[in-house]
Amino acid sequence: MRRAYLTLALVAVAAGIVPAVVTADQPDPTAILTPIYARMDAALQKKDLSATRDLIADDFSGKAFGKTATKDSAIADATQGFAQITEIKKFETKLSNVHYDGSNIVADATGTIDGTLTTGNALEVVASSTDTWAQRDGKWLEIASVSHEQVVSVDGKIVQHDVEPSPAP
Repeated sequence: MRRAYLTLALVAVAAGIVPAVVTADQPDPTAILTPIYARMDAALQKKDLSATRDLIADDFSGKAFGKTATKDSAIADATQGFAQITEIKKFETKLSNVHYDGSNIVADATGTIDGTLTTGNALEVVASSTDTWAQRDGKWLEIASVSHEQVVSVDGKIVQHDVEPSPAP
């Protein structure tokens, strides 16, 4: 069950849009990513992974609390996690610190899931990550995600709190 929450955290991520520095030849990265995350959030709220499959690169690399994920393993884990949830009332991602890193777009993301487990218990997951997106064949795809923190609550009680240690200086 823990791995499923980690995957949901990888899929669900973003906190308050911050203006980005944009050059004249680059479109606003926040304007690019906001509708992409909105599309994923809307689909994931229905437990539909089709948008996620379309928007994650085949060579995706995810890292969360000592674990790594590929596109296929992230989708499989999310499918397993969704099997434990009867209803998702809210699936929302907020972005901050959205900026270009060369030709890629990097965004800090905080995702919130509010739902009901198959046991009838209330579920809340709040997770943050840094996501990297690359344009391939004219389409923006998520190529990497590194989770920073995840808090899982059941019936208002924290049952899991993961924090990724900061790298040594």
